Amino acid sequence: GDMTVPPVMLSVTRSRLLVTAWMATPLVAELASRWVMDGTARKLILWQRRALHERYRLAQQILGNRGIRSHANALHVWLPLTGRWRPDPFAAQTIEQGVAVAPSGPFLIDNDTDIRAVRISLGAAGKSDLERGLHVIDQLLDKEAEFTFDSF
Repeated sequence: GDMTVPPVMLSVTRSRLLVTAWMATPLVAELASRWVMDGTARKLILWQRRALHERYRLAQQILGNRGIRSHANALHVWLPLTGRWRPDPFAAQTIEQGVAVAPSGPFLIDNDTDIRAVRISLGAAGKSDLERGLHVIDQLLDKEAEFTFDSF
């Protein structure tokens, strides 16, 4: 069908349609169905679990003494921050060194909650980049946080 909207509502209408009209294309749906039926999907899931578990072990080797928290097959780990480190300044410092972490703020339900942690993705980078990034994070934790007004 067709839809006519005022020009000022075009952007909002497009985004609403995008999030409410998602569907798998017939070719992708057929492929997924065959993969489930012939066992390919299960093999891919097991492969992904093994790969994520290897990445988790790497994070444990490098940051294990830092109290990281996660499931062994998860796509990310949570790293508690100690000392004067706060999530946003820590994330900014990692960015300056070519490593991205997510501060805890966007994941909090209650704005009054103060969880000093960052989330580290284990699945986004190649294995060598992940290892380098984890070492950057480990070394940064040994440095004293720069003074900011939200440091205390």
